[in-house]
Amino acid sequence: MLLTAAVALVALLVAGEDDEGLWAASRGLFDDLDAHPTDDALVAAELAILDDLDAHPTDDALAAAERGILDGARRWLPVSWRRCGAAPERDYVVWARLDVANLTRRALRLDAAAAPPPRLLTGVDFLVASAPAAARSPGLILKTSRCGSTVAGRMLAASGAVALMEPNLVMALLDHGSDAALGAARAAYAHFAAAAPPGAPVFLNLWLGSEAAAARALRAFPAARWAFLHREPLAVVRSTLRSRPTWLAVEEEHIARGQGSLRVDEADLAASPIDARARAVARAVGAAVRNAVAHAAGARAGLLVPYERVVPGLAGGFVATHFGLARGAASVARMLEAAAWDAKNATARFVAAERPAEPALEAAALAAAAPLGATAAACAGPGAKRAYCELLELQRRQDAARAGEL
Repeated sequence: MLLTAAVALVALLVAGEDDEGLWAASRGLFDDLDAHPTDDALVAAELAILDDLDAHPTDDALAAAERGILDGARRWLPVSWRRCGAAPERDYVVWARLDVANLTRRALRLDAAAAPPPRLLTGVDFLVASAPAAARSPGLILKTSRCGSTVAGRMLAASGAVALMEPNLVMALLDHGSDAALGAARAAYAHFAAAAPPGAPVFLNLWLGSEAAAARALRAFPAARWAFLHREPLAVVRSTLRSRPTWLAVEEEHIARGQGSLRVDEADLAASPIDARARAVARAVGAAVRNAVAHAAGARAGLLVPYERVVPGLAGGFVATHFGLARGAASVARMLEAAAWDAKNATARFVAAERPAEPALEAAALAAAAPLGATAAACAGPGAKRAYCELLELQRRQDAARAGEL
């Protein structure tokens, strides 16, 4: 019965069934209490399904599953978190069977759409109950958008690390923010850490899009070292307006469907789409910068890394030192080769060239970024206390302290 239900569930996932249908199917896998009258038996059934679709729930199979879902070249790993209505107990985790060797070959952008079928569902409780013990804490790459984080992820992967780029599951759990959700975020990380090659560091690349994001990440991973990648707000807003990111397109789609948006003002969008987008991006940048300012000078001070120093900092420089990365010639050469490719087009070499500014775009970007301190030059003059200017002052102090240690 369980095997038949599992096959049916995979078919639903591949077919793109709606959330209510997926929830009903996922619950249907585990609700036969006559066959599984105890909690222990129910968990055993879940483990047997995750072990493989054609596996029999033998003691050996269950033991192998408990040791890490699946041993071998491919194993089940959690890739995303989906909501199924208002009740948290109806949420579920989507798992995909990934090639472990690929974990250190490239930076991984994890979500259900990017994970190849077959995919399976479990409750969040199973994610936590099945998590192996994590041998070490992750490195946290916290960031604004358009700040060099994609290149940083590629360089980390080239160095032999596992780089998880904005992992949907972890970010959704951090966004939820409850103690239980933060524990589940730790469990998701533990599954990937267990799948990584022995000794390979694991990095979580996290976008700080809400005011509490950094605090939650540091609570979830209390022993983690972290760095904050940043760029002048004007450059971030300008770059984002030129090539609209997925999150902004999704927010506008929600408005079009009458579902509203937490990040984009609906009235602004109707009056002037370019101004509304610029202000939405600036709000996200402001949240990220305020996160960094609030935590960069605390007891768990992180490393501030401006856009222009991401590549040299990782390739044997101060960022590599901060995270304890390998600094040998061969590793640095691989990292620099990874950095030579365009962040938005992995098949093209990066060319540093400023595109001509479109007047309407430039005006919207400048107006939206100005309250934060649009550029370093803008922060040099008199004016009210602005978030990016505060960040630059903290950056200056860190640079001075590091120079004093040399």
